[in-house]
Amino acid sequence: MCRSGSLPLLCLVLYVVLRPSHTHLCLLTPRQRGDLDISKGGSHTCFRHGAECGGQPPQVPSEIVLDGGRPVFIKWQQNYNHYNLGFPGYMDIAIAANISTAAGYKLGHFTMLIIVPDPNECDQDNQRNYTAVVILPNQDCDHCVIRARYFAHKPGETTFYQCADVKIKATKHSMDIMKNNRDLQLLDKVDESHKNSEEQTDWSRAGEENLRRAMDFVSSFANQVPSGASAVQNGPVQSAPSIYGIANYLDNPFNSSYFSVDPDTGEKVEIGKLDFRVDSSFDPIQMTNGSTSHETAGFVPDGVFSTDPARGVTVMPINSLGSRESFPGGIIEIKTATGKTLNHYRVESYNKTAELSSFSAVLLDKESSFITFSIDPSPGQQGKFNFVVGRLFTTGMWQMLFMSNQSEDTYINFQWAEFDTDSQTLYVLLGNENDPDQLSARIYKFLLPQGYYGPNMTYVDLDVSEFTFMSFCVNRQNSNHLWAISPGLHNVTYPAYHLVDINTDFGSVWNVARLTPPGIFERYYGGTVTAGGPGVTNHQVRHVLRVADTQADVILTVDTVLMKATFSHLTNLRDLRNLVYA
Repeated sequence: MCRSGSLPLLCLVLYVVLRPSHTHLCLLTPRQRGDLDISKGGSHTCFRHGAECGGQPPQVPSEIVLDGGRPVFIKWQQNYNHYNLGFPGYMDIAIAANISTAAGYKLGHFTMLIIVPDPNECDQDNQRNYTAVVILPNQDCDHCVIRARYFAHKPGETTFYQCADVKIKATKHSMDIMKNNRDLQLLDKVDESHKNSEEQTDWSRAGEENLRRAMDFVSSFANQVPSGASAVQNGPVQSAPSIYGIANYLDNPFNSSYFSVDPDTGEKVEIGKLDFRVDSSFDPIQMTNGSTSHETAGFVPDGVFSTDPARGVTVMPINSLGSRESFPGGIIEIKTATGKTLNHYRVESYNKTAELSSFSAVLLDKESSFITFSIDPSPGQQGKFNFVVGRLFTTGMWQMLFMSNQSEDTYINFQWAEFDTDSQTLYVLLGNENDPDQLSARIYKFLLPQGYYGPNMTYVDLDVSEFTFMSFCVNRQNSNHLWAISPGLHNVTYPAYHLVDINTDFGSVWNVARLTPPGIFERYYGGTVTAGGPGVTNHQVRHVLRVADTQADVILTVDTVLMKATFSHLTNLRDLRNLVYA
């Protein structure tokens, strides 16, 4: 029986990310309190709020007794992905004793077992299973509680909680465990152990067939557009520099590698090391005498960055503290062509009355000056938010340019932003937080020349009845129009991809050309390659496509002036983040 409010324990923590099945949060093993249904995304049984157990009362612990001092599997599912660009959240697992008192039971101090950063799935309706291998305290506990939480840090989302009631029995021979988890072996790979051999064979055969079809398609360039649509013909991609990206590796929890990728051959070359990581990575948990630390090495957000071509640098917000509870408060500049760190400065506000918050977007305006976009809580209005546009200088000073005078509680799912330097217009794509499958969305336009706090914000509802997307680029040849690569509708698993034109005045989205046939590439709303750098043309759109049921990728390049499309050789870019073509 546990006789104190805290559990002195050392934990061997591994986590295995299972292949997505198609959040919210559910605790699978041990089984959570109350009902459990993970047959679909958005399950109400995974939608529970309120510390510490989502409003679920204690239950009698399972008859299955867990062995103290021995490995135990803890499994949970992120039932919806609520990734927040600029200030990503995390999931954690902790344990506490359920203590008997004269007034009833109360929970003791929770001891952290593992922290897992929220991955950017580029799709809210996405289910992903996780497994942690934990060595529990080697002592008897007739009623302990294992708690799972999901802190999304996203506008409109409060913390998700689940709890399970368990028994622990001390064992005579506990495992030798490592006291410094920097030495722990971590797993970050597809786990297909839940599939039987027949299912594995079917999945493998499907992947092999899709790989063959992708190779045939890429090598033959057989992507002529059907009659009735604008012709997209194949042609050589103009010679240009490389695609650059950052990759985290589990054998080094504090650093990352910087890669260049040939846009034609797909060849990856490691060209440098970085002393920070992208947020979709493992947080080391220091363990000494049972105490834990939530701190990790510095990290940059996934998907929030910009290039400064005149200086040849890439600029990213950085969280130097490494705490998941504080938003990135600094900016780091690296040489785009080499990854060498050039500058690292703290962000401070010119506006004494304007509080700094996380940046959802940082976009180049002119040399050494960037436009930022944020979604801030509305003062005194719980669940409502205002949009903030600012200017960031390479000195680290930030100036607020505009704050919306009307609050919003529905279209607060930030997806993408671009700044048109010619018209001084900021375009922001915001999705309906309550529509993860139809993907209804708006384009907001902020016209900066109209001054501070003026009526310089407009929006239009998009027609996504045929084509959905989560990123775009500015159409330099046609003002108030945008380009996007679309997989069609969300309910199609292996879609045809299209180049679409977005009219930001009327919200129309129309098909310019079909780029790929259906059945080869999987539905994926990530893959955008940001353009920036000397010699990079403004009329080329690049996008990474994923070959279905494989780990292979293809780089698509569309010349929107010549109406030509080309594809790289097969490659694998799954580990790269913050892709830029420069």
